[in-house]
Amino acid sequence: EHQSSLNFSHIIIVADVSVNVLTSSSITATGRGYSVLNAPDARSEFVGATSFLGSSGGSHAGVGGQGYSASTPEPLNDTSFALFNTFDASHHWGLPGGTGNEANGEQGSFGGGSVSITTAALMVDGTVAANGMSPANSVAGGGGGGTVVINVDSLSGSGSLEARGGVGGRHSPKVTVAHGGGGGGGRILANIGTTDGFSGEYIVAGGSGFLSGSAGTVYKLLPGSSGGDLVIDNKGELSLSSTSITQSVTSNDGLLDFLVIANSAKVVIRMPTSKDFALSHLSSDTTGSLSLINGTVFSLRNPTFVPTGTSLSQLNLSDISMFCRDAVINATDVVVSRGATLYLSELGTNIDGSGPSDYVFNSICV
Repeated sequence: EHQSSLNFSHIIIVADVSVNVLTSSSITATGRGYSVLNAPDARSEFVGATSFLGSSGGSHAGVGGQGYSASTPEPLNDTSFALFNTFDASHHWGLPGGTGNEANGEQGSFGGGSVSITTAALMVDGTVAANGMSPANSVAGGGGGGTVVINVDSLSGSGSLEARGGVGGRHSPKVTVAHGGGGGGGRILANIGTTDGFSGEYIVAGGSGFLSGSAGTVYKLLPGSSGGDLVIDNKGELSLSSTSITQSVTSNDGLLDFLVIANSAKVVIRMPTSKDFALSHLSSDTTGSLSLINGTVFSLRNPTFVPTGTSLSQLNLSDISMFCRDAVINATDVVVSRGATLYLSELGTNIDGSGPSDYVFNSICV
């Protein structure tokens, strides 16, 4: 019943009955992930690049933002990035931001560690976090968010589950333009068996900085759900980088219930050959962006209901086939690039329920 904090790199809690995180208390692995000294060699391309004027942020599910004069660690190789984009119960740490001005002894920031809680009943009124480190008085990049895994029968409370990217560093007072990039968001996996009474927040936003990091991922398997929901929300942080999905979200390559893209999140789906990305419902606000590339097959297989007044700001198709059957599509602008095909089934309906075979867009550019 007292305010308290549990802080380690890799926290595993298994309780038969219940775990309660009270208001002003926390279970945290913030800043306890990889450093520039122990990041795995196989992931070195996603460690923040270093510059004495501002290093880029570290990555995880989201990509670290660029520092004032450092390059962004953009994940171009699908295979190398796949390890950090799985949706199983593994416990990856966030990667570190690039070091600051090494001549001044500025160290790089740590990524977030990992927290796993397995119990019958979990109440979170405080904070469960694996955030990336935000460097102080340094131009290092923010650390990439870590991983939070929840396996419970019931989840309640009004606190927060967090795996956000760290804020890019800046000297104090802010007398120069030197500024580190924000860390990419981490991953939250919530497997809730019977009761979801949680009214708090899931936060996987990229950190702010010279350029912000891109959003991480929240995968929720809720009571009565077969495929689960994937939520990618950057909390309004504007990033030039995207969140990449490189494999099926569900464990059996099945149908995802909801894909939600919100608050300036950018999502790129680049599936392996012969694998499609299938879901029942697609939802976004007007700031979301979805791009399908590298031969990805994107299937909306069931009736899709998007809340009135919401839309994708832009749907970008490049070298892909997109199939929409029994689906609602609501996108302000659709860009169909060379090598892409957009299939709109005669069974489709518009956002206002009109149709069938009635799709309305502000513009289609082919």
